[in-house]
Amino acid sequence: MQSHARLSTDKAARYMTQLAKHWSHKFAVTFNATTAHTPCRSATAA
Repeated sequence: MQSHARLSTDKAARYMTQLAKHWSHKFAVTFNATTAHTPCRSATAA
């Protein structure tokens, strides 16, 4: 499963960096000034 999001904002880089830093506490996040990648584990619903 993959999920992608595209948002239009004048502060995109700032928001992306903020989210990447937040998620890096639980996931192996990689990011630079223009791109962020956050691999999430697969989940199974019971």
